[in-house]
Amino acid sequence: MLIRYMKYYLMVCILILCEYATGQSSELSPYSKYNLTNSNYRGDALISSMSGAVTSMKKNGYVNIFNPASYSSINLTSKSIGLSANFLELKNSAAASSINSVNFAEAIIGIPTGNSGIAIGIYPYNKSIYMVETKMENERWRRYKGEGGLNSAFIGYGMEIFKNFSLGINIDYIFGDIYELIYVFKKNVYINSKLSKKNTLNMINLKIGALYSFKLNEGTDLNIGVVFTSKNSTYRYKEEVLSSFFYNSSGEEIALDTAYNNSSTPKNKLSQIDINFGASINTDKWYLGLDYKWGNPKRYDASLQNNFYSISLGANYVYNNRSNNYTDRIEYRFGLYHKQLPFLLNTKDISSIGMSAGIGLPLGDKLSSINISLDLGQLGQTGDKLIKENYLNLHISILLNDIWFIKRMID
Repeated sequence: MLIRYMKYYLMVCILILCEYATGQSSELSPYSKYNLTNSNYRGDALISSMSGAVTSMKKNGYVNIFNPASYSSINLTSKSIGLSANFLELKNSAAASSINSVNFAEAIIGIPTGNSGIAIGIYPYNKSIYMVETKMENERWRRYKGEGGLNSAFIGYGMEIFKNFSLGINIDYIFGDIYELIYVFKKNVYINSKLSKKNTLNMINLKIGALYSFKLNEGTDLNIGVVFTSKNSTYRYKEEVLSSFFYNSSGEEIALDTAYNNSSTPKNKLSQIDINFGASINTDKWYLGLDYKWGNPKRYDASLQNNFYSISLGANYVYNNRSNNYTDRIEYRFGLYHKQLPFLLNTKDISSIGMSAGIGLPLGDKLSSINISLDLGQLGQTGDKLIKENYLNLHISILLNDIWFIKRMID
């Protein structure tokens, strides 16, 4: 009973931390200005510790939202909530700076329904928080500042169609506001100008997944997973305001005249298709997975010039998850990844490369756990007026599993 109370006490603590984190604001990646219609969510601590190589993974008592077909293996009522901390170093050819932030990561619930399962949840889909300054001619300079982001609320269902073969579907509703502010300053000039842009985006993502298991020999399975994602814009509202302002003695921005105010609803409603393919080897001790992802966002967003792809490798090891010995049930995870992003800057491709590691600590019983992951990598490059990011992401999530909705057999 004490362990049960401790588990829920930990979840309440993370909820309080998440509430605190959602109130934090700091400059993140300058690359977050681009590629907003594609998610930068890396998954919860279990998934991110294996670099996202989980398209073919199904795990009892766990909700793998990267492939809804895996919901058919949900055998316990699962509740997961997470928190992430991001440490970022920005470098160009002349200077360097450091940025830290704490953020809410996800809240997910999985419910078993016989040979099928239902999942619902919410997570931050993308963020656009940055500030960059550039010099111009005639002693002027320009400041670009981004605020806001998109969130995803989803519901999904997965079912075993026949032995070892499952299908699933997720419906994600993406919503949020993105603000882009462009300031123009001139030396020794009291009044400055500002262009404010607000983009309100509502989008429906339809994700269809399939998962099939082959038995290679006794105790060893080969899993194959495929996921197709269709992204469709349902509503997009844009507002632009050009105004003048000045800073008072306290550094506060004081608005003056508005020279231009316009709003519109763009008509582009093209769809984007992403494809994930994954394969994995599974034993009682090991999971070893390989994933490949490809998408064509340039068809959806005219500002994106490239298709994108990613490849990742992930592993999970546990000595004996049925043992009564606590240390035997600890899970160790590792991953590697490379991503090609769908935009060019100064005619250069932008890519990221990194590695991840993590641990799963049993929480009191054989049903629940605390998962911790570290993701270390770099994005972009120095030179050609570009910025290189070195980042470290820490992710902590708590997974609580219970047996709900079980009919009592003995009075």
